[in-house]
Amino acid sequence: MRIEDGHKNTVGGLLQPKIEAEIAFGFKRDMDDFEVDLASLVDSIDWVAPALEIVDSRIIDWKIGIVETIADNASSGRFVIGPKIHFSPKVEVVCCEMTLDEGDEIVSRGNGAACMGSPLAATLWLVKKMAEVGRPIRAGDLVLSGALGPMVKVREGQKYRARIDGIGGVSVSF
Repeated sequence: MRIEDGHKNTVGGLLQPKIEAEIAFGFKRDMDDFEVDLASLVDSIDWVAPALEIVDSRIIDWKIGIVETIADNASSGRFVIGPKIHFSPKVEVVCCEMTLDEGDEIVSRGNGAACMGSPLAATLWLVKKMAEVGRPIRAGDLVLSGALGPMVKVREGQKYRARIDGIGGVSVSF
């Protein structure tokens, strides 16, 4: 499902692709404890990177609720991870501003607060849930934390680039 940063991809194999900008985290430790707190989570993150998630749906016109989302494999399609930087508590993930361009036009804006109040809060929820169900996040795993702004429809022939202040940029073409 992973596409290399900056590469051209085809929409072939995708039905109704949309794209959104996210923050990705890489883990240096196993996250087995579903009682983990935010400080332990922060200590367990190795790197952070800008990311693009390409979501897709088999449900006509995206008329989709939670049941359909689960049946649709969470509307997963593909993803792109940009350059990684070392993570520390000094990396701003809440107030960071994000822009997503289609060609030369900004098509989505947002910030880290749009992701459950904080990409770290969203990641902490996932880490706890995965440990609770017996499928913990492991050292070396990466997590896409969630959208920082509205997703947009992918159009063939276009280049998409997300920029996240203090974290970096990532792009893909179709």
